[in-house]
Amino acid sequence: MIEGAGAALPPCLKYFACKELLMKERATLICRRGEELLFVRRRQCRWNLPGGKIKRSETPRDAAYRELAEETGVCPTDLFILARYVSGNSMHFIFAVDVGPDQIAVP
Repeated sequence: MIEGAGAALPPCLKYFACKELLMKERATLICRRGEELLFVRRRQCRWNLPGGKIKRSETPRDAAYRELAEETGVCPTDLFILARYVSGNSMHFIFAVDVGPDQIAVP
């Protein structure tokens, strides 16, 4: 057991403490309108699902709403969490949203 603020961390805990500090959190959205999926493309990049980094002051859901609005202009009323998974040094929060015919995505 580690006691006191100045106690040294065992090597195994140092690894996990460092890994947590380096973990990036991302919100990604799967936007569906009927049989179609919405993708975005940034300059000189591949096509991707909308999404991005979660700011320290945001929840994953808030980041998903913000990223979708910033990247596409679409402002959905409901987002549904599908999954959360870790890949490399990133934790991904995957959301799904059905986009109605009145929602038009703009670059």
